[in-house]
Amino acid sequence: MTISLIITTKNKANYLDLTLYGLQRQSYKNFETIIVNDGSSDETDEVVAKWSKILYPLKYIRNTSSIGAGNARNIALDKVSRDYVLFLDDDRLLDLNGVKEHVLANRDNTTSFICGNRWETYSGITQKSRDIFYSLMDKGELSRYRRHIEPMPRVMSKAYRERGHSWSLKWFLILTGNLSVPMSILEKVNGFDGSLERLEDLEMGYRAFNLGYDVRFIDRIESYHLAHSRYNYDKVMAGVYSKLKFKHSSLQIQLLEPFLTGAICLHEYEYLVNLQHEKEMKCNCHKGGDCERILYFTNNSTNKRK
Repeated sequence: MTISLIITTKNKANYLDLTLYGLQRQSYKNFETIIVNDGSSDETDEVVAKWSKILYPLKYIRNTSSIGAGNARNIALDKVSRDYVLFLDDDRLLDLNGVKEHVLANRDNTTSFICGNRWETYSGITQKSRDIFYSLMDKGELSRYRRHIEPMPRVMSKAYRERGHSWSLKWFLILTGNLSVPMSILEKVNGFDGSLERLEDLEMGYRAFNLGYDVRFIDRIESYHLAHSRYNYDKVMAGVYSKLKFKHSSLQIQLLEPFLTGAICLHEYEYLVNLQHEKEMKCNCHKGGDCERILYFTNNSTNKRK
């Protein structure tokens, strides 16, 4: 079985260098790498040139101006020559058995999205932190950063384990940072909606799930996100939510904004979209219990209910 790795990048040369170093250390080598540079103005070209001599085959597409992650991924999909696709972000380190685990999982689930775990490192991108990551990848010890899981995967992967595989909201796990899928499925759903500046992966997953494609979450496929600052997200996300609500009339999408920004918790979201797993679901989120609020893509904490 063959697989293509797709990475889109913009102005993250130092992050990308670490990501590609992690690919070079993979235990499974039978993959092609496709990188789309979405209008970077930093040293991304030089980083890719260095790694093109080491990672083979490596296909490189450079956009003269930014067209957005969704459109960039669609361009990459046009260059895929393998049967399966693994999406990896430019600021994410894949466990050294990550590609191998994705390949094995796809052999057993030929009509599914395979979603892996997503740890946050919160270490910055200083030269010291980069040296630490290079060393940990050499030693196969990235697991030292198994401390914090990203906000949405934390809530949704926990719910997936508790509700079981039949859970109707498991499409929330379809995020491109550590995700593989048969190319045939991506062709059936016509790839990503390029008009969305964010959440284009989640929207694609929602469409695919409603077409009957499955989702599998596999804990042991681990990735580590190199946390970084995000700018103007409230403004960008306001536009994204507006586009999503215009495109999809379902309550699952209409209530996406209050759910992802923490105005309502997972229990309330499930109840409102009539997908609650149990008739009576206990919720301690208002009482300081195990909170299942996401607080995703927001700089405003005042919308969190007390």
